[in-house]
Amino acid sequence: MTKTIIVIGAGAAGLMAAISAARSGANVTILEAQEKPGRKLLVTGNGRCNLTNQSQALAGVYHGTGAVLASRLLREFDADATLAFFHDLGLLTQEKNGCIYPYTAQAGSVLEVLLSECRRLKVKLKFSQEIIKIELHTKHTPYSVVTPTWSYPADAVILACGSKAAPSTGASDKGYLLAQRLGHTVIAPRPALVPLTCHAPFLNRLAGVRCRASVALLHPDSPNSPDVRMGHHTKHASSLHCQKIAEDTGELQWTTYGVSGIVIFQLSRFFDPEKYGDDYILSIDLLPDYKSDQIETLLIKRAAELAKEPVSVLLRGFINEKLIPVILGKTGQFPKTCNDLDVKTIAAICHLMKDFRLPVSGTRAFDQAQICAGGIDCHEISDTLESRLHSGLYFAGEMLDVDGPCGGYNLQWAWTSGYLAGKSAAQTWPGTEIRNR
Repeated sequence: MTKTIIVIGAGAAGLMAAISAARSGANVTILEAQEKPGRKLLVTGNGRCNLTNQSQALAGVYHGTGAVLASRLLREFDADATLAFFHDLGLLTQEKNGCIYPYTAQAGSVLEVLLSECRRLKVKLKFSQEIIKIELHTKHTPYSVVTPTWSYPADAVILACGSKAAPSTGASDKGYLLAQRLGHTVIAPRPALVPLTCHAPFLNRLAGVRCRASVALLHPDSPNSPDVRMGHHTKHASSLHCQKIAEDTGELQWTTYGVSGIVIFQLSRFFDPEKYGDDYILSIDLLPDYKSDQIETLLIKRAAELAKEPVSVLLRGFINEKLIPVILGKTGQFPKTCNDLDVKTIAAICHLMKDFRLPVSGTRAFDQAQICAGGIDCHEISDTLESRLHSGLYFAGEMLDVDGPCGGYNLQWAWTSGYLAGKSAAQTWPGTEIRNR
């Protein structure tokens, strides 16, 4: 008997789920709310589509209530399995620093091979299908997926609706609402892999500056301290004893509203006011490849040699020239020439370049986020990606409370969860379980 499966969502996870289910013998229909499939997939990796990452730590980089679940499932369908899958579809790939891209460097190539396989497997794709509700235990089948114009019967349903991130690609909270109506808990989504906002008078002068930096996201041990309230007495932030929440190194971009760049994206998912409150501080090391004593020794030597030169000339060999007046201003000394630099002032300059403190006021909105932190509570999801509340209901992709860093990790989760959800949905009937799972 052929099983009928409805997949809701034609993104990365939904297309993978449909292919996997169809390969397992199911009759599959994809319902997509947008007029075209894979809109978010087409913009991933700046249009180059970072498919996955070959890091050996792949299974340990995920966060959320599904972090452990993701680690387990990645052992069943990992980066190597993903590459084998796409190579089998005729997609050539290339590697750069562990990140895997299509050889064409075009996300459209990834989407096309997936759609071609759907056509080969006779998967039906229906677009502009707004889902009104999912009905349980209907007259003839376990499920009916209802749109304004039709009701689609199904033996199983796979929800792969994505998250609220990047609404310009059609993303919304509709998948969460469908799950909630079926009794599932949704961990409040918040923007992740997103710029951070800060309030500081010098940001306008630094807008557009890019630099390599090591950045730590800190939280004060005394969260109610007035010294670190956003916009109040921020000059005291450097003297606070703080807990380090997360740290990363990479390119930092200064903006008028705060800071951006990959290093900031990696930290942004840890900005969680519900967990830690609103008081966060960034500690920015502008010279991450050099130790403090190395910098201080070199500054003292060069200051003596350049005694009559402006201090800005001395520091141009260390940091971007637009950062120099900001650093010097925070020393409180305003030295004009290198001859004005005493050992104490040099130590203060060195300290500021190695530990520049910047209070964080929040994140940018969902429209600038690559993904979300939060989503369907994975405590309610089994290792087959089936709902623990309703037999025959499965989940895949970003709508689950699983998120990873930049570098192909979130697409890998889409491939892994989509593949296993599709396989599980096709092979499991109500009241049965897949073996070895």
